[in-house]
Amino acid sequence: MIESAKWIAIVAVVALGFGGCATITNTPKQQVSLVASNGEKVVVTINEEKVTLPTTMKIPRKPTDVYVYAEDNPGYQYSHTSTFVIGGIKESPVVFLDILGVLAAVFPGLTSIIVDQATGSAWEYSNKELVVPVYKAAK
Repeated sequence: MIESAKWIAIVAVVALGFGGCATITNTPKQQVSLVASNGEKVVVTINEEKVTLPTTMKIPRKPTDVYVYAEDNPGYQYSHTSTFVIGGIKESPVVFLDILGVLAAVFPGLTSIIVDQATGSAWEYSNKELVVPVYKAAK
């Protein structure tokens, strides 16, 4: 019985070491509001999903492309941006725990940094309202 409890404890510690601190405390997505720069209703494509602005939705914390297609928006021209550009992205405050993980045990700490970066959990949007630049088509 004690041997199996030891193995369970070891597996739990290793699993936590391989999961990043920010991945455990943050979700890979963050809820933000998206609005068009001119305040009008515009259809954008985010992660292959079409949404009409303004809207509130959960978007990945890692770089995500935002497209404005002319065919979806008569009178507008095509444009493209990234949520990192318009979101004021910054490192999540819990990422410092990864650094402590590196000091405590090098391999799990480095692994948790990689996991947090890959999932996007290491980041957060400082702006909760993202303004998507849109441009009227020339006549």
